[in-house]
Amino acid sequence: MSNPADENEWIDGYLLNKNYEEVKVRLSKRLSESKCRISVAVAKTHDTVIITGAWKNMMGALALEDKVKMHGVNSHSDRVLISEVEILPQNLIRLAKMIPPHISVIDGYIGMEGNGPVRGDEKYLGIAIASEDFISADAVCAKAMGFEPLEIGYLFYGDQQKLGNANLENIEIIGDKIDDVITRFAPHSSYETQIRWKEFMPLSVA
Repeated sequence: MSNPADENEWIDGYLLNKNYEEVKVRLSKRLSESKCRISVAVAKTHDTVIITGAWKNMMGALALEDKVKMHGVNSHSDRVLISEVEILPQNLIRLAKMIPPHISVIDGYIGMEGNGPVRGDEKYLGIAIASEDFISADAVCAKAMGFEPLEIGYLFYGDQQKLGNANLENIEIIGDKIDDVITRFAPHSSYETQIRWKEFMPLSVA
């Protein structure tokens, strides 16, 4: 039987702040040492990175007080969307390198559109996605929701960094064809700002 105290054991990880300085965060030691991490998420639109799926769900491995640092700041009161649009996709890459899921499952039966991931509206999609490639899982989810995967910053970076595959032409899909299940989700009201992540594209993501 596990020791409850183990839940409070941490290892150090490093993210970027809005000034591109490294900041220390605490990651769950138990999750870090796990030989099989399974991320189970719901298909939703997002207020910063367009959609959220199995990959961003791994932010749950961070200490609660450190999660906001994924956005490049130390407190929620310091959050500025255009800065988050620049930094969060890059920190998702860092998180994936530290503690990637081994299996990703996305519940797309009923998703969320509009102002997700909290204040959106229910949207029927009627699918489920599972993959050992967390980038491919989110890429297929994005396309099924009506978004182009490589137009989403964290998926573009993940594909670029060869952490997985976001190019649909290179993803083997077992089951229904994506074109047969696409259901266009209304994007978040801040979508036009979110797609500006390309303006800040670094030459490489550490």
